[in-house]
Amino acid sequence: MDGTTDLLSRFVQLPENRSAFQAVVGRATGGRPRVPVLFLHGPPGSGKSHLVAGLVERLSRIRPTSASATVAAADLGLAVYQSSLDHTDVTHELATSDLLVVEDVQHLPPTASGRLAQILDHLQTRRKPVIVTAGCGPSELQCSARLKGRLVAGLVTGIHPLDQPSRRELAARLCDRRGLRVTDEVVHWLARHPGGARPILGDISRLEQLAKFYPPPLTLARVTADLPEPPGDGSVMEQVVHLVAGRFRVAAKDLRGPSRTRGVVRARHAAMFLGRRLGLPLAEIGRHLGGRDHTTVMHGYAKLEADLATDSRLAGELRDLQAVASPIQVAASQAAPSE
Repeated sequence: MDGTTDLLSRFVQLPENRSAFQAVVGRATGGRPRVPVLFLHGPPGSGKSHLVAGLVERLSRIRPTSASATVAAADLGLAVYQSSLDHTDVTHELATSDLLVVEDVQHLPPTASGRLAQILDHLQTRRKPVIVTAGCGPSELQCSARLKGRLVAGLVTGIHPLDQPSRRELAARLCDRRGLRVTDEVVHWLARHPGGARPILGDISRLEQLAKFYPPPLTLARVTADLPEPPGDGSVMEQVVHLVAGRFRVAAKDLRGPSRTRGVVRARHAAMFLGRRLGLPLAEIGRHLGGRDHTTVMHGYAKLEADLATDSRLAGELRDLQAVASPIQVAASQAAPSE
């Protein structure tokens, strides 16, 4: 793989993410950084995982014999707890790596803060780079003062939610990269949802399927006719449905419909699970998912909860979705009129 086609080279630089991109690229030379710890924070879907994966990929090419380690903070917390029971050191591999990546540190149990701080101290004495990602800034973390001190002492850089001009630029460049010919109105349509790249990528995947049946370019009239979006009521559950649809790359109308394809069913169960975790009534969740009854919602919640025990990737997806949906719920409660 040459340098023009790796993950970092394909990252779309925008004003909201440029400083984070430059900070990561600065660590992709294979040298020893002056400040070992890079704390990278931003909302789900903002590109943190893309940047981290690109860094690991490039360093592995520069130094094939180096050992990198990537761990989700929640998994690290579980490992620390398990080691306290069986008196083993399951974090030795992390402390002896040449590059450590700790993802979603906001999910690290406070009881594991001290152990992560020890790992960072050990790596710093060896002058090995560390990348820590989070959905919030270090001041908002619920962790020990010792760990927070290690994080703020490093290089802290954030990725901000994309504004509409940046979302339009991202949509246009992604369409061009995939050879998808669309009108300017469709680019504007792709940029309609606030947030990061995931809703745009989900819609582009839908447009790629649509483009197989019509001559280019795709027009807004064609897109809205073939991919209609039902009017929403602005409620928390309505927004949850669209968040889940974008993340799982399915149509919101399919979540409400009768489809029993595996991907749609998994996404529908995720919407039920997330709605319950946000404390929404079973009847309200079912109403936004095609009028399903409360027993169906309960079954979907239980099914997904069981899947989480064996699917770490799904667990990460749900953590990210809940991190995005929780502020929506808070905003809705604050906007609601008092009784």
